[in-house]
Amino acid sequence: MITGVVFGMGIAASMRVGIHLGAGNAEQAHVSARVTICFGSCFAVAIAVLLISLKDAVPHFFSNDEAVVTLASSITPLLAIFKFFEIYQSMCAGILRGIGFQAFGAVVNFIGNFLIALPVALSLMFASSLSVAGAWWGTIIGAIVLSVAYSIRIFTVDWKLESIKARKRAGVEIEDITCIVNDEAENIHMGDRNREIKDYRSFDTSAQSGEVSSNTPTSSATNNLEVYSQVAILVIVSLIFAGGLSIRLTVKPN
Repeated sequence: MITGVVFGMGIAASMRVGIHLGAGNAEQAHVSARVTICFGSCFAVAIAVLLISLKDAVPHFFSNDEAVVTLASSITPLLAIFKFFEIYQSMCAGILRGIGFQAFGAVVNFIGNFLIALPVALSLMFASSLSVAGAWWGTIIGAIVLSVAYSIRIFTVDWKLESIKARKRAGVEIEDITCIVNDEAENIHMGDRNREIKDYRSFDTSAQSGEVSSNTPTSSATNNLEVYSQVAILVIVSLIFAGGLSIRLTVKPN
């Protein structure tokens, strides 16, 4: 679940940065990148603190074997450290994709994961007394390398230059962007105006035929029914999840 949230945040960051660069708003792209890094850092800290706080409780969700629980509890702080850097570097990767640095991200990702993290993890796991913890330390080192490399690249970006490059890749000049924005604003204005006229005519016609009082309650009742159905489904799913979790925590295996 955490991975899905982080992946979605990275996609959102990539889209925002890319849209602003393509529109010629270099400063807004820079602001989007800063907001992404700040929010990602706060989210990473929250997840890390949550995992460390629940290091003795989370293992019981998956096993009642005391040996397994003890080992998992000792490894959970390392998982928290890894998740912090993983979330941070995922946010940075989204920013880099939005700028157009996919090649840089791919190269650094390959170096950090396959040339650094994997050899270090295998060495510490099999050639030292760290055992499973050694594998986690290897992945942590790889995540740190990615985080540092991504951060350096982002903090040294010339946003105005990248905005010019983005427009050139799209084949759009700043005059074209201005025309597009003006046309879109005019279309939105005319669309709202036409919608108001249409709604007024529809209301006037309905009032003359006496249909206003009969249609409005029906539409409202339909909307309320849809909301109640969604709430009921959410409650049922929550009860099923809570029941399964309670059974898992209370029932002891033979």
